[in-house]
Amino acid sequence: MTSKKEQSYIQRISEIEAQLKQRDERIAALERQVAELLKINAELTEQVAKLTDKVAKLSKNSSNSSKPPSSDIV
Repeated sequence: MTSKKEQSYIQRISEIEAQLKQRDERIAALERQVAELLKINAELTEQVAKLTDKVAKLSKNSSNSSKPPSSDIV
């Protein structure tokens, strides 16, 4: 027969195990979210680089590059 003190310890251990399970599940969910956000960040970084290149190319004209004046967009 277990004493009240032992029962209290067993109950407390059970509560702590439940808390740990909840935290483990939360950590796993956050890790999945971080992985998804890293993927999105990489995609957006690539998109920004491409758009930056396009803007740079479109910004060139005869006064800031070696392009002839006839190639300037009117």
